[in-house]
Amino acid sequence: MTESTQAKIVLKVLTGSRAYGLERENSDWDYHAVHIAPTSDLLKLGPAPKGHVWDESKDEDKQTWEIGHFLHLATRCNPTILETFVAPAVQLTLPFAPELRSLLPYVLNRKRIHDSFLGYAHNQRTKLFKKPDDPTKDQPTDRAWKFATQYMRVLIVGEALLRTGELVIDMAQHGPGEYTVNFLRDVRHGNFSLGNVVDRAAKLEAQLKAAYEKSEVQETGNLDAINEFLLRVRIKSW
Repeated sequence: MTESTQAKIVLKVLTGSRAYGLERENSDWDYHAVHIAPTSDLLKLGPAPKGHVWDESKDEDKQTWEIGHFLHLATRCNPTILETFVAPAVQLTLPFAPELRSLLPYVLNRKRIHDSFLGYAHNQRTKLFKKPDDPTKDQPTDRAWKFATQYMRVLIVGEALLRTGELVIDMAQHGPGEYTVNFLRDVRHGNFSLGNVVDRAAKLEAQLKAAYEKSEVQETGNLDAINEFLLRVRIKSW
């Protein structure tokens, strides 16, 4: 990312295992950020500014989205994007960052929450059972247990969001019940069989569906409120 884009970052948050309360000593430091491209760059001819940049360095793993692209994905209820609204902030630039985070209720759509969180979970399940590059290593690999944890975590978060209307990514705040942060830590450490993980995930998928069917989350987002904010950003960011 260029220095000019860096200067326009309005929000940077801590994500990944350290935000979920599932970190280990060697866990990466993962961040999400939102930046604003100059409106003049968006309107003029030539290559458009990148909507998404992924920077993997030795010190941190950071994904950043241009604010328009970010809000588009937010209206699709992309789980990775939604958590950026509530994750612990490490950089908040006034006035746009607090306003941006306040838009979370306006992007929610109960069907898209169900479909997006379920789709993300199934993607993690596919990675979990992907044939390893090196079959001589102990199976399942440590990385497989990471996918297993993500598989179950996103189902827990999605079900709670549909049931309560609140997005909570710190897994220590979920419970009491069967699926606590300690349960997920046990999954991460490989203390369950893969068969047990799949059986429990199937129950979570059923709970996600039940929460969707009873959810009071709105059927559609409020695009007027989102566009009003985005247009003000564009006008002030020429």
